[in-house]
Amino acid sequence: MYRRLIGILLIAGCMVACRSNKKDVADLIYFQNLHDSLNVQVLVGNGYKILNTKVKDGKLLVCSSKMGEDFSVLHLIDLSNKQVVARKELKTLRYYEVLSDFDDHRFVYCSIYDGSKVFFYDFRNDLETVLTVEHSSWVEAGDIVLQNNSLYYIRSVYGPYLWNIKEDKLHTYDQHRDTRNPQLSNISYPLDTNLAVLSREQSGRDSLKLYAVDASGSEKWTAVTECRDGASLFVPEMIMTEDAVIVNSGRQLVKLNKQNGATLATRKFDDLISSVFHLKSEIVVFSVHRGVAFPDEKTKSKVLVNGLRTDSLSDGWSASFDVTGMPQFGLINGRLFLSDHDSIRAIDAYNGRTGQNGPGKESYTKMLTDTHTGKYYLLLNDEIMIW
Repeated sequence: MYRRLIGILLIAGCMVACRSNKKDVADLIYFQNLHDSLNVQVLVGNGYKILNTKVKDGKLLVCSSKMGEDFSVLHLIDLSNKQVVARKELKTLRYYEVLSDFDDHRFVYCSIYDGSKVFFYDFRNDLETVLTVEHSSWVEAGDIVLQNNSLYYIRSVYGPYLWNIKEDKLHTYDQHRDTRNPQLSNISYPLDTNLAVLSREQSGRDSLKLYAVDASGSEKWTAVTECRDGASLFVPEMIMTEDAVIVNSGRQLVKLNKQNGATLATRKFDDLISSVFHLKSEIVVFSVHRGVAFPDEKTKSKVLVNGLRTDSLSDGWSASFDVTGMPQFGLINGRLFLSDHDSIRAIDAYNGRTGQNGPGKESYTKMLTDTHTGKYYLLLNDEIMIW
């Protein structure tokens, strides 16, 4: 235990030395609550800029680019042994246009400008193949997800697609040319081997349309839920549980029956939901009340945190905090983190009580969800991953 603590402090000390000579209280609060950590930047290479990250089945996919080069590099890191297990330079695509994902033996990637030409790299056999999606000259997306030998296209202006690779069949779901917000096109997590829920903007309405599809792409049921923040940067979330799908559609959570899409429970909020975390029997919701549309680093806001029961979406506990600037939210090891321009707080995820707190600093946190297991990871300043 003592050696582990020394190691943690050394890592935190290295981060401090790189950015500041002052004691970094904010980083220490994160590190005091971790189970493990990984310096991603060191594994990828200090000359590389990390562009995108994904976690699936305990492995981290990092897309990065080296200064002075116009292509990107994929690294696959096994988080259990903290080793790079696969690497691929993508010299056929510019670094800014790459969409990528992976499975147990291959990378998949394509251009954000042309989703119909898809590259597969088998890193076990060092073999690259290129496939073209049939009748798909108009396929575009902001992200791709590989699951069960199907490729999902999400963050698309015209809604989600599913390409059944084995059958070479592209499934579309009520595509409308007047649909405009690609942020509303998403997929449910954790990924289910039998069912996925896709979302898209409901054309001409303040609502979100959901499509439950099986592994082949066939539609099983649909549902519509209110979504009055379609013009914002809001991204809907669909959280898969054992028997239900919990949907964050902006200012409300809706629990749907996984088998038929029937509404089981609804919980409305006064303000836009910023983050949702699932902890088995509990759902934790962060929402922010702002007095201005475009806050800056000095803007005062109030953050409301609600702990809801997963079965009914009823209140278990709640807490509120005054913040300055743009708040950031995180979760590791049963601890919630709320940071802003001035401070950082560690909050017990099961009762809302504040634990450690201290002065804040300029830092950036990004939450990653393992798309297969649902486990949460926190990436600090695009350098250190903690969990």
